[in-house]
Amino acid sequence: MNFIVTKNCRIRYYSSRSPSKNMNPYPHTVFSPSIAFVLAALAASAACPVAKAEKASVAPRIAKIQQDVIIGDSKRKPSVVKSTTLILTGPEARIQNPPEPVAVDTTPVEKKQAAPSDVDVMASEDGNFVAKSQFEMGELLRSQHNPEAIGWYEKAGANGHAFALYMLGYIYQSGEPGTEKDLPLAIEYYRKAAAKRHLGALDALARIYETGDGVEKNPAKAAEYCRIGVEEGVGCPGTKAVLAQKLSRMYAEGQGVPKSLRKAVFYADKGSDGADLEGKLFGDIYRLQAEAESDPEKANALYAKATKIYTDAQDEKPAARYQLGRLYATGRGVPADADKSAQLIKEAADLGYLPAKFEVEHPTAKALGISSDQASVDMVRAAAEAAQPQAQYELGTMLLSGIGVEKNPGEAMKWYRLAAKQNNADAQYALGKMLAEGIGGKRDKDGACEYFKKAAEQKHPEAAFEVAKIYESGDKAVAFYTEAAEGGVAGAQYALGKMFAAGKSVPVDLVKSSKYYRAAADQGDLKAQLTLLKIFFRIHNRTDVEDVQALMAFPRPAPGDIFKYAQNAAENSEPLGQYYLGLCYSNGIGVEKNPSEAIAWLGKASGIKAAEAAR
Repeated sequence: MNFIVTKNCRIRYYSSRSPSKNMNPYPHTVFSPSIAFVLAALAASAACPVAKAEKASVAPRIAKIQQDVIIGDSKRKPSVVKSTTLILTGPEARIQNPPEPVAVDTTPVEKKQAAPSDVDVMASEDGNFVAKSQFEMGELLRSQHNPEAIGWYEKAGANGHAFALYMLGYIYQSGEPGTEKDLPLAIEYYRKAAAKRHLGALDALARIYETGDGVEKNPAKAAEYCRIGVEEGVGCPGTKAVLAQKLSRMYAEGQGVPKSLRKAVFYADKGSDGADLEGKLFGDIYRLQAEAESDPEKANALYAKATKIYTDAQDEKPAARYQLGRLYATGRGVPADADKSAQLIKEAADLGYLPAKFEVEHPTAKALGISSDQASVDMVRAAAEAAQPQAQYELGTMLLSGIGVEKNPGEAMKWYRLAAKQNNADAQYALGKMLAEGIGGKRDKDGACEYFKKAAEQKHPEAAFEVAKIYESGDKAVAFYTEAAEGGVAGAQYALGKMFAAGKSVPVDLVKSSKYYRAAADQGDLKAQLTLLKIFFRIHNRTDVEDVQALMAFPRPAPGDIFKYAQNAAENSEPLGQYYLGLCYSNGIGVEKNPSEAIAWLGKASGIKAAEAAR
């Protein structure tokens, strides 16, 4: 903490925040009627020290008065500091035993050293009246736009005054009137102040290397300055909180440091001490770490922090309002409330926030239902980046198929994984298919099986079918086939038809067999259609020597359906289907008799062209 006397005998104190260019960067003042005269004497004594012999003959005439001084403004909580006033009691009075000049500590900031406490720094600075007086002279001259201020700052810096070194860095970085910008020199002074763990200098260096403002961008260096500031910096707690928040963001985004949500949360906790956390970013950090937390109690505590941050920011940030709505939908951090969730998400959508608009306007889509319209693509991508799991699945599908975007299987797998982590069953199934087939990477059957099972546990029909095929037979296979069949998967319906017809893992049941075969056939499953056609025509064209008694109990489709199945199989170049379609036209099954059509289709089935068959 540093003080300067204004013309109206008020003390101005300084924190480590960067000064503004209006030459009055730190407007906090307290009234002290006696200090102006004292500082003038301090400066004079610093310039003209008294010889030891003279001091020995002169009795001290300085009285020290300690009093509590309240400092603060409308935006800061008032606090009490000790103010020492030195009152001169005679013209010969001098400051006794002026301290020897303190050597400048030029230890590189990268080299760790024990951090002095705030109390130690304040105590040493209070005792170094030479450096303090020189610094205050620099401040007075700077407030008058006098370039000689730099000389006084340099003297104070040479005597170990960290804030003076920081001010020199600021002046050369900003290029104040009368001073040319000199970033290398500014960085040199900032480094000297940072070696003394001055928070303002550490913050300035972190910003310089984070943005690459005049130097090569170096996020790793920026992160290290932030870390030193948070763990070892002294001075203004507000600056320490700002650095902690910046470091939290860097860990969350993997900038200059390995990506780590756990460390992002650790520094966000430090950054919340004395400063408000920015709503969207830090709410997301706590929420994402909560989603990754295996301990329910810890996860609930993290969700509660995310909820508070989103709630505080919801009026200013639609993104925070949207995420708060999602938490109300799931009951994480707050009691589940579907109505409140819908209201918050709609309000965010009305404010134009695309992820919210996705949930309000964009229907849940499977792969073939996704639009390639650019507005739709933008909406899906924005929602995916806001961690909306269905949007992440849809974006993955767009990238896998090239719908509205350039085809990119590797990127598709990334988005599928993100959605799968949030238990999106569609994404888990899609990821299983990619791993099983080696799309976008190496084939991984074990990994595919794991994702199929996760999706099947959520009643995903296609995934249940894949799991059933893994078991092949037995009670588990029957259970998963049934789940998939009830979900409309034709392959599972056909498999169950065969199982009930043959009595494999289940009792023989021709009624159920017929039911599942016909369900699959009605969806265009060729194997099911051909099976039903075989059964129908074996009974219809039975001979005296063929025993079809067992098939008589099998419920058969109507003639119209038989014709439809035969026609579909024939049009799909299935020779057996062509044969059965010829029989339909020949016997008038599901259609009027038509000998010429019968000859044409029977000819195709036998490999004879229609013209030759008609001869």
